[in-house]
Amino acid sequence: MGQQPGWSPQQPAQPAYAPSKPAPSKPPSSSKPLLTLLLVFLLIGLGGFIFWFYGPSSDNSSTLSESETPMQPSSVSEQSGIDPPYLKEPDLPIHLVNNPDARDVSFAELKTFLFQDDTDEETYLLGVRTCGNFAEKLHNNAEKSEIRAAFVALHFSDDPESPHALNAFKTTDRGLVYVDCIGKGLETVTSEEWLYEEANPCENDKVAYIKVGEDYGVISIDNAESLQYSFYVEYTQDWQTCKDMLEDYNDEVMRYNAEISGKVYYEGSPELAAIQLWEAELAEKERMIDELAEELGSCWFKPLGIVGSVEIYW
Repeated sequence: MGQQPGWSPQQPAQPAYAPSKPAPSKPPSSSKPLLTLLLVFLLIGLGGFIFWFYGPSSDNSSTLSESETPMQPSSVSEQSGIDPPYLKEPDLPIHLVNNPDARDVSFAELKTFLFQDDTDEETYLLGVRTCGNFAEKLHNNAEKSEIRAAFVALHFSDDPESPHALNAFKTTDRGLVYVDCIGKGLETVTSEEWLYEEANPCENDKVAYIKVGEDYGVISIDNAESLQYSFYVEYTQDWQTCKDMLEDYNDEVMRYNAEISGKVYYEGSPELAAIQLWEAELAEKERMIDELAEELGSCWFKPLGIVGSVEIYW
């Protein structure tokens, strides 16, 4: 109920009395030193018991701390001045020819050399011209051209007995670059993923993307805008997107063709307007696919396996 004019609430009554708290009793002044001394003796005794019970044994055994734990061997090893212990084909070892005048070059200079070199134009033939042949030839051609090069043996964790050979270069501006120059014949590309092959032949000089525990991936060198492994992951995702877009586009074109087959559309009719709108949508989708395919290049190479370890021979 609301307050009436002139009415004021009653103030609460105060208690008739408020007893005070009793003052805390203080121990006699003589008891404090005695308690302190007793506490000290107890602590000394407890510490002695703990040391006797948990102290080091007489055999002086010890446990390595976390920082002293032996490190695992590196997954990447480098050698210099020796030939790799591998065969490029039955009974033919790898032989590297180094040039004392060879030097590290820029990434642009490396690309120029690779585009001029014909190693990638040869065909991969199992047991005849293998990845070891390609990597050996590119190494020796580069050194002859006074470009310092390395032979790389890559081991896959899912197939350690079948190493893959490629090359490495230390560029002056982009750091270490892995290059895979295997030509046609190694089945790394499928027909469904090879877009516009006739108009844009596949470039077989490839930047290799290596990360231990991840897929070994390569991208044609003219499309390798970055050397980071994350770029390879993004590039692969874009390829899948382009492939999906192309499949959807082709399915829609088939539906469009089936729709207009045997029909006549009159000028100004709603049916013709709908078909023209559909044509425009298809043209835009085709433009988007062409644009993305131009960025990605003409081919995508399937991963060969999961990287287990890497050996580099300079």
